[in-house]
Amino acid sequence: MTILHYSLGLPPYRTGGMTQYCLDLISEEQRQGREVALLWPGSFCYFRKKSTIKKMPMFNYQGRLIENYQIKNPLPIPLLNGVRDIDKYTEERPQNNYRVFLLNHGITVVHFHTLMGLPIEFLNECKKLRIETIYTSHDFFGICPRVNLCKSGHDCNSANTFEYCFSCSKSAFSFCKIVLMQSPFYRVSKNTNITAHIRAMVRAKEMGQTAEAVAETNHIEEYKRLQKFYFNYFISFDVLHFNSSRTREVFSRYLPESDRWVTIPLSLPNLDKKNPKTTNIKNFIRFGFVGNFSSEKGYFNLINAFLSLKSSSERKYELNVIGNPPKNYGFIKSNPPFKRDDLASFYNRCDVIVVPSVCNETFGFTLLEGLSFNKPIITTVFVGSSCFIRNGENGFLYNGSVNELSNLIQSLLDNPEKVNEMSRTIKNTMYVGGFDEHCKKILYLYDGYRKER
Repeated sequence: MTILHYSLGLPPYRTGGMTQYCLDLISEEQRQGREVALLWPGSFCYFRKKSTIKKMPMFNYQGRLIENYQIKNPLPIPLLNGVRDIDKYTEERPQNNYRVFLLNHGITVVHFHTLMGLPIEFLNECKKLRIETIYTSHDFFGICPRVNLCKSGHDCNSANTFEYCFSCSKSAFSFCKIVLMQSPFYRVSKNTNITAHIRAMVRAKEMGQTAEAVAETNHIEEYKRLQKFYFNYFISFDVLHFNSSRTREVFSRYLPESDRWVTIPLSLPNLDKKNPKTTNIKNFIRFGFVGNFSSEKGYFNLINAFLSLKSSSERKYELNVIGNPPKNYGFIKSNPPFKRDDLASFYNRCDVIVVPSVCNETFGFTLLEGLSFNKPIITTVFVGSSCFIRNGENGFLYNGSVNELSNLIQSLLDNPEKVNEMSRTIKNTMYVGGFDEHCKKILYLYDGYRKER
């Protein structure tokens, strides 16, 4: 059996939790004796209408070689910026070599990690050839053109009415820009200083913008058409794998539940190798925040929660962040970016990790990383991986309000021994399972469903 994964691409061009998880899963499936390859949306060619799959050089991932292919002339890839040109995203790709590729490589399972860039014809060929298809929910794209179901820093409940989709997508990439960003030139130059500086300037400008409702009927009808287009993908997959019960609950608001819906929380390699150190603090607590300085991630709520603390708590805490925040406060300590193989460089500087997201997150690896270092977690109920938190034992769950977050932080400052107690509980009783176990569950989805067919 040859397993084919579909994701956005390879580092350093593509980064983030989905890319990392996909590569980790491919590597572990290889280790467990499976033949595995990766497919990703590649570059565009104005002069050819045909969409083809092209073999790329082997990719070395932590000592394992990954066979990978790109789709030439895929559909557009909007990333996190939304969608404006609906016609471009719903185009057909009737001229293609998808069937030949699938047959020649003996593909028996295709595991999709995103819908972005994926022509519906590829999925249709899989169905015709009775190739098993599994989709893992890493975001809400297909329901929401901005991926996160978040509007102006708040949870969006308008994905069925579409009244905010156009204004939320005001920073959407033009098709010409997407063509440039998918080009081989950009893949090479993306991480140069000049390109990074330009991206940072654009991102800063976008963060200062707010979305207002645009009630024009033609826009609403267009986004309704776009969502219907992607819903055809969801109902075509043989299995929908949700990475958290929170994600499944959100999807159930828009799609009818099915016996092909499966919930398996994600994992990370080496999580089962427990860190021997526990927290041992007395009167000073080092809080940690990992994420963008955005409303969606709850950063400004977190700052306001600290500003609301009792004056007697001053000089009893600090907040560790990655990079330079928009505004400096005396209690903020900036830290340099860290690579995944050096998590300890940041987490060992923290006693408590805060994940204050105010919009739904399908999972959230920061929470698992914190637990792997025996750090208590304060997180909202909107984070998918909050399913690992036992309230008051290894962390705290709250509903997203600044007042509740401030009270939780204050309670720890008033009783710092509680942090030590929770850290010991995590070390002695917490077990989220190894990545090899997680991989076996995913392989069981492949094998189990194929046997049913």
